Amino acid sequence: MAMRTKDNNILMMLACIMVFSLAVGTVHATVIPAEKVRVAVIEQVEKLAVESGLEILATVPQMGDIDVRDVENPVMTVSVPGGRKIDARVPVRVEFSDDRGHVVKRVQLTAKVQIFKMVAVVRSDMSRGQQIAPGDMELARVDVAGLDGYFEDTAPLEGMLTNRILRAGSVLTKQQVREVPVILRGDKVVIKAVAGNVIAYSEGVARQDGGIGEKIRVYHEMTKAQLDCVVLDNKTVQAGK
Repeated sequence: MAMRTKDNNILMMLACIMVFSLAVGTVHATVIPAEKVRVAVIEQVEKLAVESGLEILATVPQMGDIDVRDVENPVMTVSVPGGRKIDARVPVRVEFSDDRGHVVKRVQLTAKVQIFKMVAVVRSDMSRGQQIAPGDMELARVDVAGLDGYFEDTAPLEGMLTNRILRAGSVLTKQQVREVPVILRGDKVVIKAVAGNVIAYSEGVARQDGGIGEKIRVYHEMTKAQLDCVVLDNKTVQAGK
């Protein structure tokens, strides 16, 4: 009888220890819902976009809930490291701190961002080398995240040539257009060379077509060398510019 009572007491003690352990675990562990984190990240990215004068749509990939151990009421802080500019992908840091301000957990996420602007697009399909007329393009609100060299005005594009086949709705960029050539391959040109205050001129032959401001290869007749030159006008190029 005494042995049974002793065993019962041991079992009771073990049960109390288990209950206490569960209670402590419950008090010192907090689960942060994934949706709460996603909303906070999007709000931070949108705030940065507003400060930059951008219209965006930000999303965060699906994720699981975050378990913060040993802190009952963690404080969540969301930041974009280094004040990174808004682009197609924005890395975001999420930190959880205790009531003394000590960071107890850190999570890295990436927000996917669409950036909307009114930019020049082609109205219909265009072939390579086609000259762009005012009626060939229009301004449209499109996602330009990840794009460089787009035009927010159609005027600079008038008269330019396309560098490639373009489909209707394609955003026009500097990589897709070029100036109308003022120098053609085989043309005799004057090569201008500048060294400090000294300016020298010599003759050459264009090896490529080129518009004003474009870089072309030119054969230097005196040295028999090929030079990289920038087109200044329909007769003159500058070496090494």
